[in-house]
Amino acid sequence: MIQTILNLPLTGSIIGMLVLFIVIQLGWIKISWGEEGSSWLQSNLQLLFVPPTVGIINHFDFFRANTILLVLGLIGSTLITCLLSALTSHWVMAWREKHQRKEELSCHQSSLD
Repeated sequence: MIQTILNLPLTGSIIGMLVLFIVIQLGWIKISWGEEGSSWLQSNLQLLFVPPTVGIINHFDFFRANTILLVLGLIGSTLITCLLSALTSHWVMAWREKHQRKEELSCHQSSLD
């Protein structure tokens, strides 16, 4: 519904994850509420891989004909993911360091006063 109303180019699962993240950050939902369900999903994770595996077997000719493109796509997307993860991590570390310095300065100044 959100995807349709806002005309977003994202899948419903991505939008759902973003909405879940936002409501957890706002404190509307506690992480502990989902622990039992997430534990169950982790213990049954192998079942979630059956449909994609069957799909690959059913469309094996497609995968055989496009092997090079698929491998290049996988390598490219992996490199992009690694690069974005590294840049995000670097940004978060710099942001934390900047805010920790501000806190140290404000604590130091208040102790001098």
